[in-house]
Amino acid sequence: LAVPATVSPTSTPAAPGDRPSWTPRLPAPVDATRYAQVAIDDAVYLLAGVSRQGACSLNAYRYRPGPDLWTQLADGPERPRATCDSTRAFVSGSRIYLTVDADESAPPADRMEFYSYDTDDDEWATPQRPAPQGGTTCTPVGLPSGIFCLDDVAAPTAAPATFQYFDFATRAWTPGEAQLAGGQTRQSVSAHSVRVNGLDQVVLDARLRGGGIALALWDPVAKRLGEQTS
Repeated sequence: LAVPATVSPTSTPAAPGDRPSWTPRLPAPVDATRYAQVAIDDAVYLLAGVSRQGACSLNAYRYRPGPDLWTQLADGPERPRATCDSTRAFVSGSRIYLTVDADESAPPADRMEFYSYDTDDDEWATPQRPAPQGGTTCTPVGLPSGIFCLDDVAAPTAAPATFQYFDFATRAWTPGEAQLAGGQTRQSVSAHSVRVNGLDQVVLDARLRGGGIALALWDPVAKRLGEQTS
């Protein structure tokens, strides 16, 4: 299993005339420590800000660098809880999908929230949300064709890794599972997006209890597990 390495930046210094410079820009009109951020065409979108106190609301702002202009967009639906642990955003055309991981006080069945925002119509929606099989939440990984969400489960375990996949075309979640390293007990497993032979795939990285690492590729087109190595 060959996973391309990240290309290291060149150490050659830039010529004086080629050096980039910073230009002051209008600050975001928000009071939050972090936002889910995405770029579409010539605009940057900030969604679901999280305050220093952990308060999390479905608000949205758009920034256009040309005119140096911020615009407050439509607010999303009211969330069932005031706080959250994290928010992540993913783009499909003019639509932004947002995962919200509520804090641990939420009931297990309600831990993961899922929303969408249409940048053309300035409208929010609540599509089908993921239903983690082995845990209360899942960790999302963005792909051009959808969102792969690896279920967070207690470890160590030898059970198959479970996940959900949201297809941008069908706008539906499909559950799946992957038996890693022949069922050896693992301490942890994580998921990352990689590009292999021109195709975007998910690599599952399992750290084994007895030492060693097991890797497996998941193909979002065929929707199946591919090559494995350990």
